Amino acid sequence: MAYSLNNTTQISKYDWFLDSASTSHICTIREAFTEYHPLTNSTICGIGTAPAVALGCGTISVNFDVNGKIITHQLKNVLYVPEAKNCLLSLGRFNEGDGHVVFKDRKCTLYGKKGNIVGMGTKQGGLFLLSARAQLGGQERANIAASKHLTWDQWHRCFGHVSIASLQRLECQNLVEGFSVNPSSIPSNTCEACIQAKLTHKSFPSEAQNCLETPGERVMSDVWGPIGIKSIGGFYYFITFLNDAKRYNTVIFLHNKTEAADCIKQHAEKIKQQFGKYPRYMRFNNGKELVNQCIKNWAAKNGIKIETTAPYSPSQNGVAERYNRTLLELARAMLISKNLPSYLWDEAVSYANFICNRVPTRALENMTPYKGWHSKKPDVSNLREFGCNVWVLDESNKTKLHPRSKKMVFVGFNEGSKIVRYYDPQHRNIKTSRNVAFNKNEEPKEVNILGLPSERGRGTHLHLRKPLQK
Repeated sequence: MAYSLNNTTQISKYDWFLDSASTSHICTIREAFTEYHPLTNSTICGIGTAPAVALGCGTISVNFDVNGKIITHQLKNVLYVPEAKNCLLSLGRFNEGDGHVVFKDRKCTLYGKKGNIVGMGTKQGGLFLLSARAQLGGQERANIAASKHLTWDQWHRCFGHVSIASLQRLECQNLVEGFSVNPSSIPSNTCEACIQAKLTHKSFPSEAQNCLETPGERVMSDVWGPIGIKSIGGFYYFITFLNDAKRYNTVIFLHNKTEAADCIKQHAEKIKQQFGKYPRYMRFNNGKELVNQCIKNWAAKNGIKIETTAPYSPSQNGVAERYNRTLLELARAMLISKNLPSYLWDEAVSYANFICNRVPTRALENMTPYKGWHSKKPDVSNLREFGCNVWVLDESNKTKLHPRSKKMVFVGFNEGSKIVRYYDPQHRNIKTSRNVAFNKNEEPKEVNILGLPSERGRGTHLHLRKPLQK
């Protein structure tokens, strides 16, 4: 049978479940069979509303992730059922092969006939999802596939350490262009950078009540800072503007809080230019930098209703608070992962916002915030891991025998253009160029950066050591 566990866990045809009801192992991938025999007039009940057809039977090899170690186990008499939504490991068949399974603490451990551990799984809802992937036509073919497509862990880093569940939604629902995953890869259960960056206390509310449906009608805003280290751009704060209907966010960086009022007016003007009218509602905390007499008079003049939280109750603006925390978690993880200096926090926050607009959210169905705001799918084929090496054309006047490029640190994309932003450690500044190449364990090749506008504000930098102050 096909499974969908919950709103945040998406199941693909490459996933394996331990199934006590199935009498046969079932695989959905023809390329996984190393030995294959066609079948005729063979149907299976329970896969969907109608009997499913088993087109063949044979042998496959499955890679299990056991605490970071890959263990390969061979399965025989596996049915090929392309209509199935996921792969099934039959508990009965596994026991017949002198294997056994132990269930404890919402986990299952698979033991081979020699008593050795051959696989593990975790309970998701009422089911056990195995950490396993089938080899595609043997190890040689799996290696070929891996060279063409990024693994789940590589995409996790490229997307600034967003959750694997969000990336699975991108693939399952086909929400972006250029997202190609190596089907033999197994997502890691943990990421050390994420653990260091995201461990926290109780979260803010992740969803708002009475959500509007018209883009630009309500804007939720919040100021974050000050931070303990000034960024390269000289910033200590940032302000976010989150659209209620489509969850599309804009980040603007501030030198001090007094700039927030001008940013609010500028953002409202941009919404008027795009949709022909000012937003009906703007929601803020009760901070004086956001809600003062000047802003109140301006809002009343333009027909904008200011919504504020109760005193000492910032969680009433929970969506904006939660989004700011998400940006900081991702930015922190990206800086930790590459051991980058803290004064690059604004570049990391800006790139985190760029990514969040291109990954799914529970507030939207079957689309990303980018698609909801721009009415087209984002293209993520040229996405790169924050902090990776980028080779930039050296246009200085040197001899013809000097190297043509210099190695820099990738930090994002420039606003509305094909230009790459990079950090120059030698001169400690941020520069831009469109003549770049990336090296991903292979010879550098030219990269054409297309369709990757950045939602940057007036700058890019923040520090992550000092606790949040309101």
